[in-house]
Amino acid sequence: GAYVATGSSDKTIRVWKLSNIKLIYEFKAHKKDVTAVKFSPDGTKLVSGSADYQLILWNIENGNTIASTNAHKGWIRDVKFSADGKKIASCGDDRLIKIWNANDLSFIRSLSGHKGWVQTIDFTPDGNQLVSGGHDQQIILWDVASGKILFKSPKQDQIVLSVDISPKKPDLISCCLLSEDLKSWALSGLDEAQWLNTLQKKLYQTFPLIRQTKKRKKLKRILISNPVKKNPELKSFLQFLLVEK
Repeated sequence: GAYVATGSSDKTIRVWKLSNIKLIYEFKAHKKDVTAVKFSPDGTKLVSGSADYQLILWNIENGNTIASTNAHKGWIRDVKFSADGKKIASCGDDRLIKIWNANDLSFIRSLSGHKGWVQTIDFTPDGNQLVSGGHDQQIILWDVASGKILFKSPKQDQIVLSVDISPKKPDLISCCLLSEDLKSWALSGLDEAQWLNTLQKKLYQTFPLIRQTKKRKKLKRILISNPVKKNPELKSFLQFLLVEK
């Protein structure tokens, strides 16, 4: 049957049978709040992260600890398995994302680029890329093998609370902001040129006359207008134009 795992401020992880909400297992090893839990794709393992900075890998079939490590220098905010079950990603208040071997939690590499707490992460279905969002209000697309940044979004108007890559449309990423806004991007071919081209089209749709002017005063007036204030992407693009001129 289907199971659900919960992590709690009482330092425990509980696994429940979903059909009748019956408690199946209770795991105790963390010393502080359990802040993140995730099942492996095959359902045989579970990984947990905590405010005690520990990452723990559990055997669901017998409730034993497979491995544990002092993963971050701060709270762990999110954990994810890759779709093939071979890698685990974790992120935390130390502004880092870390990649681990899903068999024994041996360290693979760190991804460094955020300027604030990293709140949320998700692998692409092939496991080759990872998307992250955080308190620096940015969304970053990473190459997992090299640790390189492939794309960094314009700064959003609020903290990025959650990111998710669609399993049916793996080139589509959605994110939820503290402002309760939901935004989506296409992952395929994301780069600065594509972002600028997309934003330029949005700008022309909002202000058709912008095509006919390159005057800085005109751009500045548009920059402080209400439609632009409500759209941080358009604002970022206008600021880019002002810098480039």
